[in-house]
Amino acid sequence: MLSVFNTAQAIATVVALSLSIFYFYRMLAVRDDNEFLRWRARLWKLGIAAAVMLFIFALAALFILPA
Repeated sequence: MLSVFNTAQAIATVVALSLSIFYFYRMLAVRDDNEFLRWRARLWKLGIAAAVMLFIFALAALFILPA
């Protein structure tokens, strides 16, 4: 029963942090007239969001799932 709770807690943590990253990404919407600069900024933000999500998944795998 405890391992089911730990797994559910890990999943809920990852989902909550992923949603917070998504809302942070939307908050920093790019407003620029130059199409190239707009896409470059979007790719940078997407890369940063992906790196943060990988970090969160690594933390979840290291600290939450083995418990």
